[in-house]
Amino acid sequence: SHENDFAVAVFAPDGTLKSISDKRSGAEYLNGGAPFAFALSGGRRLRVRSRSVEGDRWKIGFGPSSPTVFLRVRPGKGYFKFEVLSVEGAEVTELTFLSLRSKRSKYVFSTSGAAGDETLGLCLRTLNLKTRVTVGGRPPLMKASSFSQYGHAGAGAALVVAGFEKEGEFKADGAARGVAHSFSLSREETKAARVSAIYTAENRGKSRRGAWCRVRKTFREHFRFGDRDAMGLWVRGDGKGEILNVQLVTPREYMHAFSDHYVRVDFTGLRYFELFLRERDAALHRRYVWPYGGQHAIYRTAINRIHVSEINLYLNELPPGDSVSLRLSPIRALKAVKIKVRNLSLEVGGKKILLPVTLRSGEYVECLEGSQCKVYDERGALVGKVKPEGGFPALKPGVNEISFSCEGPDGYRKRVLVTIAVYGPPVFTLKSKE
Repeated sequence: SHENDFAVAVFAPDGTLKSISDKRSGAEYLNGGAPFAFALSGGRRLRVRSRSVEGDRWKIGFGPSSPTVFLRVRPGKGYFKFEVLSVEGAEVTELTFLSLRSKRSKYVFSTSGAAGDETLGLCLRTLNLKTRVTVGGRPPLMKASSFSQYGHAGAGAALVVAGFEKEGEFKADGAARGVAHSFSLSREETKAARVSAIYTAENRGKSRRGAWCRVRKTFREHFRFGDRDAMGLWVRGDGKGEILNVQLVTPREYMHAFSDHYVRVDFTGLRYFELFLRERDAALHRRYVWPYGGQHAIYRTAINRIHVSEINLYLNELPPGDSVSLRLSPIRALKAVKIKVRNLSLEVGGKKILLPVTLRSGEYVECLEGSQCKVYDERGALVGKVKPEGGFPALKPGVNEISFSCEGPDGYRKRVLVTIAVYGPPVFTLKSKE
């Protein structure tokens, strides 16, 4: 067997990958054992038949008069690294040097090479241009392959397994006067995760204002989001109204930036949140008291997706004379999918306006009474116009009930930001001093 900090991988002498399991809980990642390597040679698809190990060097065979492949397999903190050293004997057109079928997964991302759900997950990533990684199917099949036209030697892939798995990954790192806090792991399995974090804080002061605390995880090697656009996590709330701020940081040498993402804990029980990198909550920064600032870092400079040096978890607006306790799942980096919504409808006080338009993720439409509505792409370029159906709603004195609806593809959350501006006679006027 081979193991890293989080998982144990078991290979049989005949080349069967029998198991990849969680070290602490024993939970299994694979959907049954199967050969982990295949070779296309002389028009025949050969499965691995033997495996011998000397240190981190593997010798794998595919039967009599068949090629021999030498691999280097090294476990890392949260991954297993597979590298092709050489191919000897018969010519190999295509070599699959790692193949596995994971358990049936709620999420399968072919682009990022990940498959999993809120409790288990595997990610297979290519390490260079010689390697092709494919992930797909239900349950998902994950493969790393090299090809003779590009050369097999040097091809490599990493199988990643990670999460909130190790005590001390997040460390208490500051709090306002009168605030005490702690951060620990729980092995109690829930429907959200096998391992979760318990974040508690007590405000001994007399006000919510400025009552904050922080835990921090620093990346020795900068975390890379790559093509992933969001973070996902489960939160078990206590309904006490505190603010959870999931903050990413880019260091000064790569243009200092804070990317704040707020969760208002005004609920009890489990809720799932998706926090998009391009939707940081900079506009709300001045509403609260924080131990950091900076016009450019907060409001102007975008987070550098390949240079994230730390992630901070803040609690703020803690209730005075009281304590809070949250349970957090591991935070996952997610790939966002662009979708289209159509037939946008806004209803105010029983009067409805319909926009017969289709918008792609990032696009928006602006409407002014008495004119056509204009459609813009995510960079602000005009791409079309649309004529609204129905009159523009008018607000009445007092409370107005407003509802929005649209159509979109099944299986995806439809997320639309609606901004309403009021036009007409001014509510009040300012008098000059003269």
